[in-house]
Amino acid sequence: MLSELTEVLGSEAQVLDDLISAAVDKQVALLASRAADVPDIAEREEELISRMREMEARRFELASGLAALMEVPDGSLTLSSVIGSAAGEHARRLSELRALLIARTRRLEEVNRTNALLLAQSLDIAAAWLEAASGRKANATYGPNGRVGLPHVGVSSVSARL
Repeated sequence: MLSELTEVLGSEAQVLDDLISAAVDKQVALLASRAADVPDIAEREEELISRMREMEARRFELASGLAALMEVPDGSLTLSSVIGSAAGEHARRLSELRALLIARTRRLEEVNRTNALLLAQSLDIAAAWLEAASGRKANATYGPNGRVGLPHVGVSSVSARL
């Protein structure tokens, strides 16, 4: 069962890598004003998320089986406790995968936060263009920081995170 868990976690790490790659591709498209590329990238992300959900379902099944073997209440088993009770190579590999999954998840969250700012800025720019083209002035609204609209995200501050 530990070998199968290791395999599933390794597959999840690969999907996270692919999601990071797609998120970075989206970021590059947004920075290069290639908005037409974003829907294809989003479709790729949806396919990857679907694969991740399938792997998570299998991981939950394995965790339930391991919990029964370890006589731990179902739903309370953690990867740390599995690592603590595993021997030798299994413990080492599971520990590596745990660290890898944490690092990749944090990286994906970071890229997605930046992309959210870029998308918001793109929407602000599109709204300004529409306002200019229509000749009508939109009502100003205040953001959470007390400023009108969203803060400007410069290319240099975003590029430094790539």
